[in-house]
Amino acid sequence: MNDGHLNFGLPMPAEAFIPISEKREIESDPQFWKAEASLLDRYISVLLSINKAHVGVVSFVWPNAPYPLYFRCGSTDINNFIQIF
Repeated sequence: MNDGHLNFGLPMPAEAFIPISEKREIESDPQFWKAEASLLDRYISVLLSINKAHVGVVSFVWPNAPYPLYFRCGSTDINNFIQIF
């Protein structure tokens, strides 16, 4: 399965794609764009999960942000974002 991620020819466990799929599902929910607190909390949990389980740069969106944001997996980028917003 190729979901736009490099796997270097190694088999990827299906659960590795769950956080990415859930991230996309939340982003497509109209309530997310209204900054509903429960969805934002769930979204942050998913981003933290991606941060721990993946490598590389991941883009994410935030209500009222006019452009996509990025964080480096395995870094404190997402934690810093949470403290700011």
